Amino acid sequence: MEEEEFFNPSDTIGLDPRALLQPATTTGRTTHTYTASGRARMDHGEEFVDILEERRRSCDLGHALRTFKPHPYQGGPPCSTAELNKAVLESQYLRYVTEEMATETGSSVVEVREQARRLLEEMSHNLQLSSIRLMGYILTK
Repeated sequence: MEEEEFFNPSDTIGLDPRALLQPATTTGRTTHTYTASGRARMDHGEEFVDILEERRRSCDLGHALRTFKPHPYQGGPPCSTAELNKAVLESQYLRYVTEEMATETGSSVVEVREQARRLLEEMSHNLQLSSIRLMGYILTK
């Protein structure tokens, strides 16, 4: 018989309780909702799910080193960082902004587009979030 896990308030010290809850979903998996029996419930009857439950059952290091697989935006095909950068650089919006910036600064459009390309390259990353999470894990321990 599976033992039921109860909400432990000491796991959430310093956090706003509303930040720990999200609306319950029916994704086919078991959800632990907290209802009118002294637990969280909105006035209009919407139930909530503890989003930190998974973190309590696993270790921090395992969370830090897990892989990151982003979902494509609204069902679009997945693309690499280079393809995404190319699409942004060829967009009509960036073309308009670079023309406006060139007019305002007195620079050529080519110079402004090159600045935009360098900024975009600096902002993009290779989606190695495990190294960022590992750094966060090390700093908190």
